[in-house]
Parts: sequence; C-alpha cells; structure tokens
Amino acid sequence: MNSEHNKNNPNKEAPQCLHKSLRIDDFVLLDKLGTGGMGEVWKAKQLSMKRDVALKILSPELSNDKEFVTRFLNEAMLTGRLQHPNIITAYTASSSGNYYYLATLFVDGIELQDKIRIDGMMPEREALNIVRVIASALCYAWEQHQLLHCDIKPGNIMIDRYRIPYLMDMGISKIYSENEPSPDGSIIVGSPQYMSPEQSLGNVKLDLRTDIYSLGVSLYEMLTAMLPFTDKIIANAIFNKEEKTFSPPTIRNPYLSEGCSDLITKMLSNDRNDRQSDWNYVLADIDAVLAGTYSSSKKIKAKKWDDIKSKKKANINAPISLGKQEQIENEPFLQTKKLEVDTKVEESHEPPPVIFNANKDRHSGLKLLILLIISALSVIGIIVYFLLQIS
Repeated sequence: MNSEHNKNNPNKEAPQCLHKSLRIDDFVLLDKLGTGGMGEVWKAKQLSMKRDVALKILSPELSNDKEFVTRFLNEAMLTGRLQHPNIITAYTASSSGNYYYLATLFVDGIELQDKIRIDGMMPEREALNIVRVIASALCYAWEQHQLLHCDIKPGNIMIDRYRIPYLMDMGISKIYSENEPSPDGSIIVGSPQYMSPEQSLGNVKLDLRTDIYSLGVSLYEMLTAMLPFTDKIIANAIFNKEEKTFSPPTIRNPYLSEGCSDLITKMLSNDRNDRQSDWNYVLADIDAVLAGTYSSSKKIKAKKWDDIKSKKKANINAPISLGKQEQIENEPFLQTKKLEVDTKVEESHEPPPVIFNANKDRHSGLKLLILLIISALSVIGIIVYFLLQIS
C-alpha cells in the first residue's frame, strides 16, 4: 500500500532527491544551506513575494512520525509569534504532499560556529557585543512569551554581512505556562556540549538560567576557540552526576580581561542559583565588562587590605603590563623606576614659601604704565579744554 502511494506521489522521496530548481508550492529551491537532524535547509525563492527565504524541509522519512511533525509545526508556531529584530522571523509553514516545510527570513551571512572555525578566537569586545544581542533576544522571548530556546550554541547563531547576529532554530523551544507542565526528564533535547547540568539530567523544571548557561559556554568558545568541557567530563556529569569543571578562559586566552573571565565563570556555575536570576542582570553584567567596571562579588580580604595600607606608598610611575594578571597582583609595587611618596603629611608651622612669577610681574607692570599714561593724557586734555574756554 505504501509503495503504491509512493509511486503516485512524486514528493515521497528520500531527502537526497531534493535538488536545485525543485518547486515546492510557492518556493523554488536555489542552494542547499545545510542538513540537520530533522531535515534539510535550502535557500529558496518565494515566487509570489519575489524574495529569498530559508526553507527548512522535514525529512520525508520523518513525515509519518507524529512526534516529529508536531515538533516541526511547533517550531513554526513559536517562531511566528516572535517579533524581535535579532530572532529569525517565520513567514509561513505548510506541507506539499509529504514534504512539511517552514519558510523563514534568509540571512546572507555565516554561522557563528563556522566563523570560529575559520578565524579562531574572537576579540573580547566583538564577542561580548554578539552575546549581548543574543541575550537581549532571549530576554524578550522569556519575558514576553515565557519561551526558552534550550539549544543555544554558535551553530544556532547567524552573523550577516553587516555583522548583525541572529538567533535561529527555535524548533526545540518550550513554552511553560500554568496549562503546560515542565519537562519531567523523559525527553532531553539540546546539544550535550552546551547543556546546563539541570537540563542534561532532566530532573527539574527548567527556567531562563539554563539558556544563560548555554550562552556562557558559547561565549567561552568564542573567546578561546575551544569548548570548556571534554566529552569525558560531559559523560561523567550526565551518568555519574558529577559537577562539571573547566579551565579558566584566561589560561587559553591570556588577553581576556579579569571581568570577562569572572562573567563566564558566573554564567557557567554548576548550581543555577549562583548564575544570574534574570536576563536583565546578564545584560547589565555584559555592559559592565565592556565598560571595564565589572567585578565579581569577591571582596578584598582585611589582612591584604591592611598590608597595602601599611606600606604608605603611592606607586606613581606604575608601568602598563601586557603580561599575566597574576604578576600584577603578586608584585603591585614592582617597577623599574619608581617614586615613593610618604602618604603621611606632617604639620608644618612655617609659612608656605612665596613663589614669584617673573613673567606675571612683567605683564602687571606694563598694564600699570599704560593706565598711568592714559590718566595723564586725560588730565592734560581737561586742562587744555578749560584754558580754551577762558580765552
């Protein structure tokens, strides 16, 4: 029965039969953009609107699977509700024969994952600006729609030709409301390398902090061109319920600021209570790092502070160091040439010395001479005037 149906339906084909110039409803396929777990993505021309779109096509093998079809259409429904300049906009979703498709905004650019693979480590400011835009988009999705992404990673971020980032692939996002319970752990979705501990274990109700964690992993990768966790660490965390540990990003990229390293550490906290509790806090922290004012909650120990004050020295000619931060912290007063100033100022009963400025005195005398000449001329003029009146 199925074989006869396949013969009568030309669209019932394997994914590899998708090709250029193939028409699916109002769309003509132009170039293949990629392949994912749910199907293929093509650049296509929407004939009625005369515009390029990204056409995500569900694999025909999965079109008879109700769960996959439901997830696919759920992506269309969720994405269509979002109206944010940095979230890929959904245009339409439908089916043609046994092809289910979703048409979205086409971004002429490159995936962030490919950019990292090609260019390597990104400059700190550039990476933070990208992460800030994505955090703003996720803030909107959470506050306006109680929507989580659950699969934040560089592979789901597009950078267009103007360096504007876009968040894509909302297919496994979840809406949590009073009518829809949280995950019970029976289905775990996402990418293990970027999952938060609670998401990988699937034993708690997820909230925005799981996306904060994944965004922190992405930021780490952007700045070091490496993932913070090895496959062994991830496996131990999932199966043995061990805490994930990672090397500080400054070890892999010594040019990172201390504030940026502290921000990543906070976002990657194993205990979600130690992460930011709101996207607005994440945005504020990123702004502080960009401004150079971010600091962790750690305070200076009293003993260390007393030791610093007891030196009573001001390091006026401190050199700028491009070396490791540890050298500056351990030797704060080390320099090739330094000027020591006693910070204790003793009282003096002698009057302060008078400093004469020769140039200032010369100008003052010249002004006085000019005033005397003008006054004398005025007196002479008055005398002459009265003499003429008398004569």
